[in-house]
Amino acid sequence: MPAYFIAVVLIFENYILFVLEATLYARRPEKIDFGLLIHEVSKISLAIPLLYILRIGLIGALAALIFAYLCQILFYIILLSN
Repeated sequence: MPAYFIAVVLIFENYILFVLEATLYARRPEKIDFGLLIHEVSKISLAIPLLYILRIGLIGALAALIFAYLCQILFYIILLSN
């Protein structure tokens, strides 16, 4: 049951990400790919320790996704604030 509560955060992050990507696509469409790169690198860099070293499982995978989306959202916010 706690996995559902953690996964709810992903829904809100996805909506924020869609809005930021739509705004960024109008201004700098090439920067969206950099955001995707940041997302993937941060996801893998956190998922490996959580899943293989600490053996957290599904909660660790969800935490890695939440952190990766948060990094991507922060990158887009920094780009749009300039």
